[in-house]
Amino acid sequence: MQPIFEYLDFRSFLKDWFVEAKSKKKGVSYRWFSARAGIASPVFPKLVMEGERNLGNSGIEGFADAMNLAGKERSFWIHLVGFNQAKTSQAKQEHYAILSDLVYSIQEESIGNSSFRYYAKWFHPVLRELATLRNFHDRWEILGTWVIPPIQPQEAQEGIETLLALGLLEHDPQGQLIQTKKAITSGNPLARKALLEFHKTMLDHSAKILEELPKESRHVSGMTLGVSGPCYDAILAEYEAFRSRVLRLVHRDQNSDRVMHMGFQLIPVACDPARGGSR
Repeated sequence: MQPIFEYLDFRSFLKDWFVEAKSKKKGVSYRWFSARAGIASPVFPKLVMEGERNLGNSGIEGFADAMNLAGKERSFWIHLVGFNQAKTSQAKQEHYAILSDLVYSIQEESIGNSSFRYYAKWFHPVLRELATLRNFHDRWEILGTWVIPPIQPQEAQEGIETLLALGLLEHDPQGQLIQTKKAITSGNPLARKALLEFHKTMLDHSAKILEELPKESRHVSGMTLGVSGPCYDAILAEYEAFRSRVLRLVHRDQNSDRVMHMGFQLIPVACDPARGGSR
């Protein structure tokens, strides 16, 4: 079947997904799907496919779980259903705008089993970007001082050697380091611990930079918001669309002269359990 990004009708995608799942795995049925989606009715998926029922917020998420949709595919699914079920032209346009951003995003390549080694050191992603900006001619002490905060020459050398061994960097005919993949994602749950440590380290760096660098050299902003579960999901989908636009901007940028780390945090700071809030 086609990738989900090729569809403009969620029911068509759902039908095609179901047919393919049945062809690949024994025991796939409407009852099986309902159980995976957390839905009591064993015929509900069939009714949705035939256009006799719509999906509510819990159904949208449940169907996504049943189909193992994650990341951009999950965001696309949420807005595809929203686009098809929208009751006003404005809502339809808002969903379509996000769908368009997700369709034309830069494709990220999974680095799979290499993820743990890549994120084991916070400066590996930094070196992967930094080493392609200018040829440092293996002068590791120079490369180390370009990193903020600086790293030791040995760390710089070992970092570049790791990136070469993982196939994330290579030398062009002139000896300059180049990236083998333009945009990457971990794509590996086994790298979770290393990835968490990487994010924690970058948050620590961000806190120090707030005090050490002038305002013109960095940007920090934040909002404290009251949201519902569905609104939270919509915010994450909006962020995925924004992230895709940032990747396209960077992809078109041919004159990079610095390496930046862009972070986004959406974390609970208070909740009302009586109204379904979760920590």
